Amino acid sequence: MYLSNEAICAFLPRKNKIMIQRIQTVYMAIAAVLALLLSSILVVWQTPEGSFKGIDNPVYMATAGFIGGLFIANIFNFKKRKLQVVINRVGVLAAFVLAGFMIYEYIMELKAQTATGPGLGLAVPLLVIVFAVLANRAITKDENLVRSADRFR
Repeated sequence: MYLSNEAICAFLPRKNKIMIQRIQTVYMAIAAVLALLLSSILVVWQTPEGSFKGIDNPVYMATAGFIGGLFIANIFNFKKRKLQVVINRVGVLAAFVLAGFMIYEYIMELKAQTATGPGLGLAVPLLVIVFAVLANRAITKDENLVRSADRFR
């Protein structure tokens, strides 16, 4: 079931409407929300003193905030599908770097025996990557559909 633009975006001016009915918009929104949750409230790993969150490390917070902002801004590029794919790839690359850095630090914490267990935040960069790849597949599918429709004109 598709939601109409008028129902969702009645408060926006006509030229700035987002295409919320496109599945890639939903995927990018989910990736953005996950990244922003990681930068603020999700627990990355547990320590004997408490929990380590993404907000406790400025690198995690900045990178996750960058990724979330990138996907939110990319939602409004719906008329530029090729640019959307490129920006999503940059987001995937940044999420890979964040995931690698988080896993490395978690392993170092385990070796130092200061971490007691992983948290949900450790898996979030990988989920962001999955949703970004799904969005790229849907954008490519749309681009192919537009190309095939142009052949008939």
